[in-house]
Amino acid sequence: MNRLLAILLFIAAPAFAVGPDPKALDVSAGDTLRARELIRKLGSDNFQEREQAYRDLARMGRLAKPALVEAVSASTDPEIRRNVIKLLPQASDD
Repeated sequence: MNRLLAILLFIAAPAFAVGPDPKALDVSAGDTLRARELIRKLGSDNFQEREQAYRDLARMGRLAKPALVEAVSASTDPEIRRNVIKLLPQASDD
């Protein structure tokens, strides 16, 4: 009987799982500002600064997504747009 109960609980456990609090998934204004600044640096004349900004945005993941989406349509710099388009899939997956 205990064995049957254990099996039933094991099978039913996913049904009782609760997703994360939607408020915990919100992107803060600070993260958005940081991502916007990094996106601006993607157009820098300095190669190291561009590369560092790209790596930092990639590390930010989903936290950078709102700023990346904004930059796709707002940026007129082809270098920035190309890098933002490369970063968006990863930010969307996170």
